[in-house]
Amino acid sequence: MTPKPEPQAAADRLREELALLEGAQQHLRDGKIAQANRALREHARRFPQGTLSVERSAWSAIAACSGSGPQPKAAARSFILTHEDTPLGAKVKVECGL
Repeated sequence: MTPKPEPQAAADRLREELALLEGAQQHLRDGKIAQANRALREHARRFPQGTLSVERSAWSAIAACSGSGPQPKAAARSFILTHEDTPLGAKVKVECGL
């Protein structure tokens, strides 16, 4: 059985996750898609099963929508299929124009 992390360690880990995702969001707002994708990849590397992994997926889909052609929208549609009735699903729909 894997021991549960101490409450302070879990809170610190969540703050680290949140900081990476907030950084990615800021980069997206600034139109810096490459930097946003780097922050999202770093989050995936450091927290593959993180508490905020669904949020990471949503922001990754939004970042992908910045590209052109059908492929970028496919990531958003895939996310929406799984999370259609959630606030994140609605966010992805709005941000990606779906």
